[in-house]
Amino acid sequence: MNKVKVYPLFPSPVAIVKVNPSVLKTRDVLSKVVFNDTQSLGSTKSFSSKLNILDSFPKQKKILSDVFNEYKNDSLKLDETNFVLTTSWITKTSPGGYSQFHNHKNSVFSAVYYFDEISGGDIEFESYGILPNQIMLNDPSEWTLYNATRHTCKPQKGEMIIFPSYLYHRITENTSLHDRYSLAFNFFPIGAIGFKDSYIHLKK
Repeated sequence: MNKVKVYPLFPSPVAIVKVNPSVLKTRDVLSKVVFNDTQSLGSTKSFSSKLNILDSFPKQKKILSDVFNEYKNDSLKLDETNFVLTTSWITKTSPGGYSQFHNHKNSVFSAVYYFDEISGGDIEFESYGILPNQIMLNDPSEWTLYNATRHTCKPQKGEMIIFPSYLYHRITENTSLHDRYSLAFNFFPIGAIGFKDSYIHLKK
């Protein structure tokens, strides 16, 4: 076989960062949360807190923002663009529950932090792009990062998953006997961006 070199052009990077699991303690977080049914089409036994829950935890909000900033500066080389953490909320998925595929509007990056043990319910990403979805193909003999249309991450306590907000994702079925909790939040650029006719100055 001829030597083949594959270029993963224009990737949608998903980062998994280990954060001290004591940043947010389960009992501290849940004592401040009232959950409401998300009532999202395609979801069941899926609940969400009010928005901006991290405003009740300013120290932890800064820690998680610092983790994101280190990632976007060191890995993505976006050190000349400032971001601010905008919305934040906690999800609860009861046993047998799951969420629909969705993405996050009006944000550039999104993240999920797992302050609790996850024994059931993964986070699954799906591609709605071109091939292999564009035409009818037989399934490949082996799924790889080059041909897969879905990828599943099994979250661990103390992990923070960062991804572009346009990526569709969902919580798979919670097969455990316990409620599944996670903290979700979004980032948006702020300050001076661009130059000449593309210049804009954004304020929160």
